Amino acid sequence: MSEFSALSRLFCDHYAAASSIDPTEDGDPLEAVLSSIWLRGSSAYPTVQLSAPLFVSYIAERIEPAANGTAVMELLEKLHVEDLFLTCACFFSINEAIQKFDQKFIGKVPAFLSHMRLDNSFSADIQQELRKKLLTTEDERPIGIAGYHGRGDLSNWLRAAAIRMAISRRRKRDEQTILDEGSTAERLTELAADPVLLHMKQRYGAEIKAAIESAISKLNPEQRNLLRFHYIDSLSTPQIATMFGINQSNISRRLIAIRQTILQEVRDCIQQKLRLSDSDFFELTKQIQSQLQLSLSRILRE
Repeated sequence: MSEFSALSRLFCDHYAAASSIDPTEDGDPLEAVLSSIWLRGSSAYPTVQLSAPLFVSYIAERIEPAANGTAVMELLEKLHVEDLFLTCACFFSINEAIQKFDQKFIGKVPAFLSHMRLDNSFSADIQQELRKKLLTTEDERPIGIAGYHGRGDLSNWLRAAAIRMAISRRRKRDEQTILDEGSTAERLTELAADPVLLHMKQRYGAEIKAAIESAISKLNPEQRNLLRFHYIDSLSTPQIATMFGINQSNISRRLIAIRQTILQEVRDCIQQKLRLSDSDFFELTKQIQSQLQLSLSRILRE
């Protein structure tokens, strides 16, 4: 009996939806896929001593449930096996794997953050903190590296983690004052140059503010995070797409849809509450649009 003869059964023992898979025998396609996965991983990192049974059980505990054996094998074949092999070995505190992870991935963290224009010491702090979060053990259990499930490129996963951590740290240290109903010099100039807009602000500013706050409060956490990343942290749509692991155009469409949803809800609320004439409502709509950006900056920072 070869080393791989029991991998299918071992996989089923650790797989959350094992009842959907029949136990396999030697020569079964699932067995062949599992043995191939281990060979790919061990070939990519030949100095990292990680056994096939340990790797297979690790994968089984992280792969998403599927309806049948065929679907399971399709999911297995889509895994980023080499990256998953390395993180699995890090999970089990194999020193050679940790050294490889440091060299190949942790060393890239400053480059991942370069677009944020952070000072070198800040980037170094993020690099050190992220490494600790991913690799430091507590009660013999790694903290964060187990969160990588192999469904995407490890570099992208790590980049997203680094950016999220940097954003959180930068937000906490940000001491910039956000004026409640104030504005930049540019906005004040715009209002002064448009007496109608200024009149609308003075007369209906409180109602607009309340309506915008109400609309934003109804957003789900993912929608609020998208707005925060784009409008507060000044991340581009490609950068946000990398964090979410989806296409850039998808992020752009989501941002547009969220903003349109907020504007429409605010307009409906104002029109129903104030019962304005068509001309007044048209002018008020311009004020709503001009105030939305300021409200987003204030509310999303809270």
